[in-house]
Amino acid sequence: MSGSVAKPITHQQTQPVVGRLAPSPTGALHLGNARSFLLAWLSVRQQHGRLILRIEDIDSPRVKPWGMQSTIDDLRWLGLDWDAGPEAAMNNTVSVRDSTPPIHGIDYIQTRRLARYQQVLEQLIADGSVYRCTCSRSEVALAASAPHESSLATLEGPVYPGTCRPSKKSDAPRSLSTDKFVWRWRFADGEASWNDQLRGIMRAIPAEQLGDFVIARGMWPDAPPSDFGMWPDAPPSDFGMWPDAPPSDFRMWPDARPSDLHLSDSHLSEQRADFPIAHWNCTPAYQLAVVVDDHDMQVTEVVRGDDLIFSTFRQLAILGHLGWRPPRYIHVPLMIGPDGRRLAKRHGDTRLSTFRQSGVSPERIVGYLAWTLGLQAAPEPLQAVDLIGRLDWQALPLAPTIVDNARLPW
Repeated sequence: MSGSVAKPITHQQTQPVVGRLAPSPTGALHLGNARSFLLAWLSVRQQHGRLILRIEDIDSPRVKPWGMQSTIDDLRWLGLDWDAGPEAAMNNTVSVRDSTPPIHGIDYIQTRRLARYQQVLEQLIADGSVYRCTCSRSEVALAASAPHESSLATLEGPVYPGTCRPSKKSDAPRSLSTDKFVWRWRFADGEASWNDQLRGIMRAIPAEQLGDFVIARGMWPDAPPSDFGMWPDAPPSDFGMWPDAPPSDFRMWPDARPSDLHLSDSHLSEQRADFPIAHWNCTPAYQLAVVVDDHDMQVTEVVRGDDLIFSTFRQLAILGHLGWRPPRYIHVPLMIGPDGRRLAKRHGDTRLSTFRQSGVSPERIVGYLAWTLGLQAAPEPLQAVDLIGRLDWQALPLAPTIVDNARLPW
């Protein structure tokens, strides 16, 4: 993957800036989550745009009952606000299922948008963009366990080997010996590229290097959720909230832009792998839901962790097929532990709720995060609003920040 430096974002936009905070209520926010959300908030506020809070709660097996309220509390405590979101969230209450969508009938909680996802899925099924796949996660892992497994496989799981993929769209659907299947997106052949506003031009051959992916999933009565529930292409959420996920050996690029890497070499498997988009009961997977949400909510800017760079190829494929205008993508560096892995419980307790309960002020958290981003010279306390006007994407460090819990400045 070769890269060229992107131009800085200016205020001369062709349409008003609409950004989003899109937490998944699968665990408590930690410092890494907070920094990515701070950047997303700061970018929109600095451009005088509109910010949406969207709750991405379709990953029901991992959603915590307390997760949404905890996330809202943490964001508010940090000093972050939004202009649209679940009515209950705007009122600082968690009784969202009794609320009415506040703006133009748009609901900002994914589990209340299932009918909309179903509508788009049916369109994709009708035009042959997706196909049925009966492979379980264990079967995919077994088929994809080649000797030269790539770093992407380490990050996201084994690449789907194309077991159920028809040779062409016009082929009759493969006869099924079981009613257990998912809908998997068919990547087109050839190179794809897009411009990351922080990292430059990103290029890949998705059909060969990333693979077809699941866009909708289902749970079947006679199959355990673990067999079909957690697909390898499901991202660790926009900002890495996988507190109980197994450690990954994937290490983010230390100083180079990821666009300086070549996806055709050792970083990716050369196996064809299609990605799932929906399951039997048409519960959407992340890749489908986020595309539909960003389109319906008129999102023009997506700021998120650089562990989601590969997912952007998937989402752009769906957007392009549907003829929808893509947002501007900005993938920011992660915060990692001393071992080079993304923050987790093994690195100590870096949850915002823990710091709050121990008496650490939000200003100290914001000041520390701003310092790690080069937005101020020392980790001095300050409010989030004080950072407006300081963000320059081209000056942002690209290397991940190592967090040593024992050396935090408070």
